Amino acid sequence: MTPILEIKCVTKRFGGLVANSNISFDVAEGEILSVIGPNGAGKSTLFKLIASFLRTTSGEVRFRGQVISNLAPHKVARMGVVRTFQETTIFRSMTVRENIIVAHHLRSKASLLGFFLGTRQARADEAAFGGSADDIIAFLGLEAIAGNWPRTCRRAISGH
Repeated sequence: MTPILEIKCVTKRFGGLVANSNISFDVAEGEILSVIGPNGAGKSTLFKLIASFLRTTSGEVRFRGQVISNLAPHKVARMGVVRTFQETTIFRSMTVRENIIVAHHLRSKASLLGFFLGTRQARADEAAFGGSADDIIAFLGLEAIAGNWPRTCRRAISGH
């Protein structure tokens, strides 16, 4: 079976500091892999390299057989490789459902102008994103708070 993600001899240097040295591993589709180590071991740097937030000094990252290392991060994200941050940001003026829909826009087929003008493709994208958001909300059991603003969710979940 061909791996979905391949990390091949990846090294990242910051001047004289070597953050990652010759790292290689593969991840099969559906496999869960953990990267562990103490603070300062280079874990965050590795994930930034995989998502192309940093350029590799040497080596390459492949996703579905295609080299993605050193591409623009938004291009890598559109291909399906994203990273999460230790601190998340939500839109406080949007509902829980709307926050989930925003995350889908990475996969939109319509252009920004298309969304502004409400083109057929933009409307189709929005409908698909809404359906997917509803599926995610149902999967997580969040139907009761889907229309809430984030600031009210802790009270709605805890009942206080």
